[in-house]
Amino acid sequence: MLLGTFGEALLVIHVNQMALYHCYDHRADSDTIVADIPAVEAWLDGREEGARHPSATLIEMARANDWQTLKSVPITLRVSWSDGYFSATTYQLNEASFGRTLPEAMNRAGEMICQVFGAPAAIAQQMALSAELDAAAVGQLRIA
Repeated sequence: MLLGTFGEALLVIHVNQMALYHCYDHRADSDTIVADIPAVEAWLDGREEGARHPSATLIEMARANDWQTLKSVPITLRVSWSDGYFSATTYQLNEASFGRTLPEAMNRAGEMICQVFGAPAAIAQQMALSAELDAAAVGQLRIA
């Protein structure tokens, strides 16, 4: 299991050769070996929230060359539709953006990503966003 935003592996958990859980915290550069899931959960407690935010290194990379990386790296949005609104989320963030139209929801998701990185909101229009639509979103688009 990997935890981190936009491809970063900030917290890494795998089972080693002795059937123990090897937990690695990249930011702290620390390894912990535990025997069971409750111990893994205890290790994650207090670390998981921090892993949901990009590291200073990732922000620096995104910011380089007038935000070129943030503009060019493909980001896939998961899109659904319910109660008159499209919602767009990313695999990396646990927040959703909403809009009455698909473009509105996607644009707001781009702005949300810009906010996470501290980028100007205008960058959102230049980002390489794509969308995976669930059955509800596809159904709504087919009747529109």
